[in-house]
Amino acid sequence: LERSLERLQVDHVDLIQLHNLVEPGEWEVAHRPGGAVEALVQARDDGLVRFVGVTGHGTRIARMHLRSLERHPFDSVLLPFSFAALGDPAYRADVEELLAVCAAEGVAVQTIKGVARRRWPDDHEGRRFSWYQPLEDDGALARAVRWVLAHGQVFLNTTSDARLLPAVLAAAEDAGPPPTDAEMAADAERFDVAPLFDGEAHLVGAVRQFSGRERGLRGDQALVQRTHQQVLPVERERFSPRAVGDGGVLVGRCGERHVQLGRTAADQLHQRQVAVIE
Repeated sequence: LERSLERLQVDHVDLIQLHNLVEPGEWEVAHRPGGAVEALVQARDDGLVRFVGVTGHGTRIARMHLRSLERHPFDSVLLPFSFAALGDPAYRADVEELLAVCAAEGVAVQTIKGVARRRWPDDHEGRRFSWYQPLEDDGALARAVRWVLAHGQVFLNTTSDARLLPAVLAAAEDAGPPPTDAEMAADAERFDVAPLFDGEAHLVGAVRQFSGRERGLRGDQALVQRTHQQVLPVERERFSPRAVGDGGVLVGRCGERHVQLGRTAADQLHQRQVAVIE
């Protein structure tokens, strides 16, 4: 942290966030004595940072933020928040419970993916300025922004596609009424809007089972890998991340199977290849 401040040429920053604190094992490591949370509290006490927050993705994150706030009085939380995301009744219930706790305890609520359209289609051609496809239609984007900001407790983080920043800011300044659910549903149908974090990874293609050694995996999903060479066709397999191991290996569930995304998770997802751990 001190090296980062030196490189930034500042003596403190306003906010440091623990990113994607959702996996039970990583959560325990961060909160244990001598862990990351304790270190950031010390940094705050030393005047190196003003606030400490926690972030995350996926449909489990609202529930995990509630757990985090039970353990430590974080200053802010960050999570996905959009008309499409809150269409999941279970996720919406968790978000509403989290919002109530944050309101009672004075915790800031940051929202992300408010103008997300969907994951990129496999046949998309052209440049991509974000890992997901954002809404680009002026009207739909403006309604998505106003829908989020109609919830007075939250604020909106913009998409990483900087080309859309002027449109997002213009929509945020619009004092008009918030869009109706019917308008949002119509946009969702017209532009095929889908939640980014519905627990599913659209692995259309082949899931490769790697042969070789048995490997023990730690954590609450601990099991032994026994594999053989085989390529399996997959359509819309469910994937839920569980842990990140050595070398950037991502371990999780794919339907009823446990999967491992490695060597790097990004490359493997791009190539639509995962190792299946039975």
